Amino acid sequence: FIKEKQGVKNLFGTSFAQYVRLTGEARHYWKFNASGNTQWVTRALMGYGLPYNNSITLPFVKQYFIGGSNSLRAFRSRTLGPGTFRDTSSFLFANQAGDVKVELNTELRAKLFSVVNGALFIDAGNIWLQADTVKTGKPGSRFSFGNIFPEMAVGAGAGIRIDASILIVRFDLAFPLRKPWLPPGERWVIDAINPGSPDWRRDNLILNIAIGYPF
Repeated sequence: FIKEKQGVKNLFGTSFAQYVRLTGEARHYWKFNASGNTQWVTRALMGYGLPYNNSITLPFVKQYFIGGSNSLRAFRSRTLGPGTFRDTSSFLFANQAGDVKVELNTELRAKLFSVVNGALFIDAGNIWLQADTVKTGKPGSRFSFGNIFPEMAVGAGAGIRIDASILIVRFDLAFPLRKPWLPPGERWVIDAINPGSPDWRRDNLILNIAIGYPF
């Protein structure tokens, strides 16, 4: 049933994807008091995909995405990465994906009053591709273990959550602290934070509206 033609394996005349994919996630919830009204929650998520033979990347539906309301909230969904690659052609239809993902999130949650809760958070992470950038056409996207921390994106923010018991409505406002697509030595942008500037707010402030907690 499996035949090979010009180096590509086919099943019933159709080529198929070949890859290995592993994903792991760990969470820790630390309560500051018995009531649980104040919590420090941390999550670490790591995914590793290795395409081989027929495939240079994982199938699109199996690739990793990053950014958005349940991920790095300072970056719009699927606009970040892979690696230091930056696609500025269209943020409305952004669809960046990767074979490898590293994500770290930490969040301090506290009850403010009645059904209103607040949060302060920091998110970090990125995605990468396994294939050579010549094959993918995305410079700076290739994964190596030595690039994980130098190419991490970092964002921070604050949130309000309306907890109506059966439904939690979440509003998280975030902004980037580190942009991996900038040149080395210029990626930390903390000194550029300027909430009083309309241009800075337009380019950096991201409002995430979602149902439920991010993790």
